[in-house]
Amino acid sequence: MFAELFTVSSYHCLLDILNLLPTPDIGIYLNIDVEQAVERIEKRFASTKRQRNALYESDIILKQKKEKYEMLIPLQNYKVVVVDASQNVNKVYSDVVSELYNII
Repeated sequence: MFAELFTVSSYHCLLDILNLLPTPDIGIYLNIDVEQAVERIEKRFASTKRQRNALYESDIILKQKKEKYEMLIPLQNYKVVVVDASQNVNKVYSDVVSELYNII
């Protein structure tokens, strides 16, 4: 259900749900181009002999999800840090941990 909220034109439903939750100290958005995300997904599935889920991981759906997330970020009433997830996994991890240490 959660993933389907990003595929419909009205993302305000998701905002209503999120408003019921306590406000987080920080949000972390892992930003990556859809093309690179697809490459990583395909590489991961190739190593496991599985196929990606066309409903949730198609290029079109991933692009829609990215657009919706990026529409939501400025609407948040807490700090949202955008981390460049196109970097290698160790650098992404380091950037996320660094941001978390900044709020402690």
